[in-house]
Amino acid sequence: MEKRVEQLETELKKLKVEYNTLMESTAAGLADKTKPGEGKVKRDMSMQALIRPWGGREDEESVDNFLKNIEMVASCGGWTEQDKTLICRLKLTGAAATCVAGFPTLLEPTATLEDYRRILKDRFDPIQSSAEKLLQLNSVGQWAGEKVKEFADRCRKLGEETIPNEAMSMLEMEWARKQALQVTLAAFMKGLRGEIGLPLRYHPPNSFKEAVEAATRIESAQSQVTYQSEVRAVQEGRREGERRYPATTTGGLTCFRCQQKGHCARECLRGRPQPSQARNLQRRPNDAKPKFQGNCYVCGQSGHLARNCARRATQVKVCVCQQPNIEQDPKGRGPMGGPPTGPESFQGPNC
Repeated sequence: MEKRVEQLETELKKLKVEYNTLMESTAAGLADKTKPGEGKVKRDMSMQALIRPWGGREDEESVDNFLKNIEMVASCGGWTEQDKTLICRLKLTGAAATCVAGFPTLLEPTATLEDYRRILKDRFDPIQSSAEKLLQLNSVGQWAGEKVKEFADRCRKLGEETIPNEAMSMLEMEWARKQALQVTLAAFMKGLRGEIGLPLRYHPPNSFKEAVEAATRIESAQSQVTYQSEVRAVQEGRREGERRYPATTTGGLTCFRCQQKGHCARECLRGRPQPSQARNLQRRPNDAKPKFQGNCYVCGQSGHLARNCARRATQVKVCVCQQPNIEQDPKGRGPMGGPPTGPESFQGPNC
């Protein structure tokens, strides 16, 4: 039974190929019978440049719009069914190309554009009901830096998606479109940022077009006010700088040391040693430096400090509590009454 089914499928594929070939030959024969320039479309594959690549991202158009663009360009360029499938496959990028690569049946000659449509819609068509799309429309908001017309286009697109894709009559479709437009108008007024939406709420417009035009005028007026305030701030800052630093802002530099124009304080020679003086200071020997005036607290001699005294390093430290008969300096400078001759004394923690 399974073999019989496989044979039938193989025969069906062959019949499809023969049918497509027959239809193409019939169409070519009818085109040849017509007069030149009448009813014959010249095959032009260069028109594929009009189709933008599609990767299935959220910021790109839907699957239906992408395939509709291919069909419109194909009708104008005189493409065959195989040309459509080939261009569709070559224009897919990213996740869409990865998705199609997992279906080897699309590489067969019998594959059609409808097969691509079915697979791409199953993968990239959002699974959302009309109620979920309506909820998304009600929670939409204007992004930071987004223009009013850009936000209006986004709201209009979401509003079109809220219309259910069901078989309806022309009257029902017209009524559903009007209702979707009213909901889109309310969502647009609610989602406007800042003070742009307040005047629209005070005086509600009658249509979506009036709302977009009014919001655009308010946005333009606000941008002019912001520009004028920025220009005023720059002018006031310039006047403040001219008042504080008149010489600097008028074109010349004024030194803060000598009050002369033409140089800065870091380049001024006033207050700096002359080159000859600097050389003399560098050549001065070490013995010309002034010595320390005072006596060492360890040995009592002059010419050095106690921390540099050689005697201090060789003395044996004795606690003050062990020398009760020696009167000590209240400032901790050792014994009073002359230079010490014995061991160095210090005050222990228990003294």
